[in-house]
Amino acid sequence: MSNGGSSARLRLEAHARSLPPSRRERYCGLLNYGNTCYANSVIQALYFCEPFRSEVLRYHAELERRRERLRRGKASSVAALRGNGTDEPDDGYPYRHDMLPVNDNMLTALADLFADMHRNCHRVAGASTQESSSSSSSSSSMSSLGNSPSSPSHPARLHNNNNNNNNNNNHHRPILYTGTVEPRSFISRLRQENGLFSGHMHQDSHELLNFLLNQCSDLVAQDRQLCDDERAVRGLPPLPNPRRTFVEDIFQGELVNETRCLGCETVTRRQEHFLDLSLDIEQQTSITACLRNFSAREMLRADDKFYCEVCRTLQEAEKRMLVRRLPQVLALHLKRFKYSEATQKALRKLNYHIAFPLELRLCNASEDAIDGDALFELFAVVVHVGAEPSHGHYVTLAKSSGGAWVLFDDDQVEAVEDYSLQEVYGISESGCSVTGGTSSDCGYIFFYRRRRKA
Repeated sequence: MSNGGSSARLRLEAHARSLPPSRRERYCGLLNYGNTCYANSVIQALYFCEPFRSEVLRYHAELERRRERLRRGKASSVAALRGNGTDEPDDGYPYRHDMLPVNDNMLTALADLFADMHRNCHRVAGASTQESSSSSSSSSSMSSLGNSPSSPSHPARLHNNNNNNNNNNNHHRPILYTGTVEPRSFISRLRQENGLFSGHMHQDSHELLNFLLNQCSDLVAQDRQLCDDERAVRGLPPLPNPRRTFVEDIFQGELVNETRCLGCETVTRRQEHFLDLSLDIEQQTSITACLRNFSAREMLRADDKFYCEVCRTLQEAEKRMLVRRLPQVLALHLKRFKYSEATQKALRKLNYHIAFPLELRLCNASEDAIDGDALFELFAVVVHVGAEPSHGHYVTLAKSSGGAWVLFDDDQVEAVEDYSLQEVYGISESGCSVTGGTSSDCGYIFFYRRRRKA
């Protein structure tokens, strides 16, 4: 993958200057603890999912309040709250309660890590306009966001250890927040919670994404139930619980499985939920084509006949899967790893060329879909680097709020130009990538957010 460009850095800096320091984004690298790039890549993508990050940080604030009460050894404050006419502090967090236990789990580990990423970044200086302009015409496509651009032979990263020389220069004022965080506690908790990730072997980032989202959703639901149980013991009414957890509010969509009996033409519809969609990529050339194939009509015949409740017998049928309700954030997973047909044991990687749009409208929404014509925009891509599933590497491309793209490669963070996205399409039938190379860098998981209506 090509390195980033000076124009991407300038866009990051310009957007940062337009915001107060408290609202500026954090560009934080994560240390690799031996083949943990699969986790680092997913963490970065989720961190740049703004609604998810906001909810996790809000959960962390409540978590810290509970921990502080335990550290101080204070008893319940319900009596005091009743005395001043207050039931619960109205801070927006729906499940807060001073007596809820603080149990270490995947949600607390993720919340602690997000908080570290948010508060442990330091500000680094931006480059001067004059230096940036000269850098734009140089042969180097990567630039430093901490100091003036490095020479082409020494490409610079977002975070730079030598920015103290520029802190007193008006042209090098601290602009961007960046740094490196150690996700040691998160990785340790992950290895305890799930045996699949307990070793030090290369793992699948998609399997981690599924596990993490489901764990967080279940833990939030448990937290809510514990809170209601505690309030019931104290004679307090239950909180007005939302129907779904924040994970479901953000990532959950709904599919409808339609099966039409060819004997009586009766259509059977069955709904099911999803947090991400896994798409076959063989014989496809784009994500849009993959989605269309996902909802293609499938014939059920021979041993796969459908039992029709109307006909009361096995019948040939036609089946298709459509999207009925779209989520706030649409996560798409490309099935790039496949078992060998010969052995059904060894995994191989499919480096097929799959183009992906920056903006997406689903072509497979049902006729009664809610907001079926919603427009989604790409904000993060988890990329698999390498020709083999078991010996590869994961990185993340994430879109900043100002529109520039940033590459997160474990503890290395770089601004990259928009055209870098084309370099992770995969390899075409000619054996080359879009840019003419033979790189096996392939987009693996894509995160699209629903664009707000004007």
